Amino acid sequence: MSDIDYEVPVVRRVQNGHGSHIEPEFDRDAGELNHLRWHAAVAELDAGMAPGSLRILNSHGTINGVYVVGEYNYMCKNASGTLGTFRQAWGWINGFRQGAEVMSRLEAQR
Repeated sequence: MSDIDYEVPVVRRVQNGHGSHIEPEFDRDAGELNHLRWHAAVAELDAGMAPGSLRILNSHGTINGVYVVGEYNYMCKNASGTLGTFRQAWGWINGFRQGAEVMSRLEAQR
Protein backbone atom coordinates (compact mmCIF):
# COMPACT_ATOMS: atom_id res chain seq x y z
CA MET A 1 0.00 0.00 0.00
CA SER A 2 1.46 3.34 -0.96
CA ASP A 3 0.98 6.58 0.93
CA ILE A 4 -1.25 7.77 -1.93
CA ASP A 5 -3.54 4.77 -1.41
CA TYR A 6 -3.68 5.37 2.34
CA GLU A 7 -6.52 3.39 3.87
CA VAL A 8 -7.74 4.52 7.26
CA PRO A 9 -7.98 1.46 9.52
CA VAL A 10 -11.50 1.05 10.89
CA VAL A 11 -11.45 0.04 14.55
CA ARG A 12 -14.02 -0.05 17.34
CA ARG A 13 -13.91 -0.61 21.07
CA VAL A 14 -16.13 -3.47 22.20
CA GLN A 15 -17.28 -3.46 25.82
CA ASN A 16 -17.72 -6.73 27.67
CA GLY A 17 -18.26 -7.75 31.29
CA HIS A 18 -14.55 -7.48 32.06
CA GLY A 19 -13.62 -4.24 30.30
CA SER A 20 -13.12 -3.75 26.59
CA HIS A 21 -11.04 -4.72 23.60
CA ILE A 22 -10.38 -3.39 20.11
CA GLU A 23 -11.84 -5.01 17.01
CA PRO A 24 -10.48 -5.99 14.68
CA GLU A 25 -7.40 -7.18 16.50
CA PHE A 26 -4.13 -6.24 14.89
CA ASP A 27 -2.83 -8.69 12.31
CA ARG A 28 0.75 -9.32 13.46
CA ASP A 29 1.76 -10.34 9.93
CA ALA A 30 0.73 -6.95 8.47
CA GLY A 31 4.11 -5.26 9.02
CA GLU A 32 5.38 -2.29 11.00
CA LEU A 33 3.73 0.49 8.99
CA ASN A 34 0.29 -1.10 9.20
CA HIS A 35 0.82 -1.79 12.90
CA LEU A 36 1.53 1.92 13.46
CA ARG A 37 -1.51 2.88 11.39
CA TRP A 38 -3.71 0.55 13.45
CA HIS A 39 -2.27 2.01 16.66
CA ALA A 40 -2.99 5.54 15.38
CA ALA A 41 -6.60 4.54 14.59
CA VAL A 42 -7.03 3.26 18.16
CA ALA A 43 -5.54 6.52 19.47
CA GLU A 44 -8.04 8.54 17.40
CA LEU A 45 -10.91 6.38 18.65
CA ASP A 46 -9.90 6.77 22.29
CA ALA A 47 -9.45 10.53 21.89
CA GLY A 48 -12.79 10.99 20.11
CA MET A 49 -11.14 12.20 16.91
CA ALA A 50 -12.41 11.69 13.38
CA PRO A 51 -10.94 8.60 11.68
CA GLY A 52 -8.03 9.54 9.46
CA SER A 53 -7.10 12.68 11.43
CA LEU A 54 -3.70 11.19 12.24
CA ARG A 55 -1.87 9.60 9.33
CA ILE A 56 1.30 7.55 9.65
CA LEU A 57 3.49 7.40 6.56
CA ASN A 58 6.78 5.92 5.43
CA SER A 59 9.58 8.42 5.56
CA HIS A 60 10.74 9.21 2.08
CA GLY A 61 14.00 10.64 3.29
CA THR A 62 17.42 9.78 1.96
CA ILE A 63 20.88 9.82 3.41
CA ASN A 64 23.62 10.29 0.84
CA GLY A 65 21.08 9.36 -1.83
CA VAL A 66 20.05 6.10 -0.16
CA TYR A 67 16.36 5.65 0.78
CA VAL A 68 15.86 5.40 4.55
CA VAL A 69 14.00 2.20 5.47
CA GLY A 70 12.14 1.75 8.77
CA GLU A 71 11.58 5.45 9.49
CA TYR A 72 8.13 7.02 9.74
CA ASN A 73 6.42 10.42 9.52
CA TYR A 74 3.05 11.71 10.67
CA MET A 75 0.48 14.13 9.30
CA CYS A 76 -2.30 15.61 11.39
CA LYS A 77 -4.36 18.51 10.08
CA ASN A 78 -1.81 21.23 9.22
CA ALA A 79 1.09 19.62 11.07
CA SER A 80 3.59 17.00 10.02
CA GLY A 81 6.88 15.70 11.24
CA THR A 82 9.34 12.87 11.57
CA LEU A 83 8.65 10.09 14.05
CA GLY A 84 11.80 8.04 13.61
CA THR A 85 11.90 4.29 14.09
CA PHE A 86 8.96 1.99 14.81
CA ARG A 87 9.61 2.13 18.54
CA GLN A 88 9.91 5.92 18.57
CA ALA A 89 6.75 6.26 16.48
CA TRP A 90 4.84 3.93 18.81
CA GLY A 91 5.79 6.07 21.81
CA TRP A 92 4.89 9.27 19.97
CA ILE A 93 1.43 7.91 19.12
CA ASN A 94 0.90 7.07 22.82
CA GLY A 95 1.77 10.66 23.76
CA PHE A 96 -0.44 12.01 20.99
CA ARG A 97 -3.38 9.97 22.30
CA GLN A 98 -2.88 11.14 25.87
CA GLY A 99 -2.70 14.77 24.78
CA ALA A 100 -5.78 14.45 22.57
CA GLU A 101 -7.74 12.80 25.39
CA VAL A 102 -6.84 15.66 27.76
CA MET A 103 -7.90 18.26 25.17
CA SER A 104 -11.17 16.41 24.61
CA ARG A 105 -11.92 16.43 28.35
CA LEU A 106 -11.06 20.14 28.64
CA GLU A 107 -13.34 21.01 25.73
CA ALA A 108 -16.16 18.98 27.30
CA GLN A 109 -15.85 21.05 30.50
CA ARG A 110 -16.46 24.34 28.65
